[in-house]
Amino acid sequence: VDWNIYPQFREPLVEAVADRPLVGWSDEERTRTATLARWVLQQPGWRRVIEEGFQSSDGYVFFLAERSAARLGDDVFPVLLDRLRRDPNEDEITWEDAARSADEAGVDELLEVAMTRLSAHVPYDGWRFPPWLSAVVDALERFPGKGWLLIQEALTSPVMMERRFGIRGLESFGDKPWPSDAATLLSALGHTDTDEHNRESAAELLESHGYPGRVSTP
Repeated sequence: VDWNIYPQFREPLVEAVADRPLVGWSDEERTRTATLARWVLQQPGWRRVIEEGFQSSDGYVFFLAERSAARLGDDVFPVLLDRLRRDPNEDEITWEDAARSADEAGVDELLEVAMTRLSAHVPYDGWRFPPWLSAVVDALERFPGKGWLLIQEALTSPVMMERRFGIRGLESFGDKPWPSDAATLLSALGHTDTDEHNRESAAELLESHGYPGRVSTP
């Protein structure tokens, strides 16, 4: 990255080197480089390279092909969805790009793939919220009210982080009405979840929607 191109990064650097001669691209150099970049992107060979990249088993090669196709203005969601259907355990970047590029109908299809992965309930001991689930939360927040079957599966999961996802997923409903059994499942987590954070989050979400949250004490 040429930081001299972006003012938000350039200005602090300018101050830091105020007493030294500045080195960077001139307007003429930037214009010439942009013209060359447009010419490169218009070359017909890109299509062949992109198609080959889409078929690659190498995640990084696929990533480069996907980003190149997006730069050319292509709708990359179908190829991302196809890759996730073939392997729901794909890397987090594939999930993030799919969640970001999906329209409302595409999100429904993506949630089906998410159900395939989550319902396996693979043990997870990490302290960080799984990035692929963060991507799914982002998709749910874009389309409030979707994903109840996935959220329901998560709320009853033996995996702590999946239950946390279920809470966040239900939170993404916003002002949309909850399914009939949502409060019951959430209340169970608020009272019995083995993770304190999950219990607190469940109780707070219940209370924010007018349900009893925390257990009262005499």
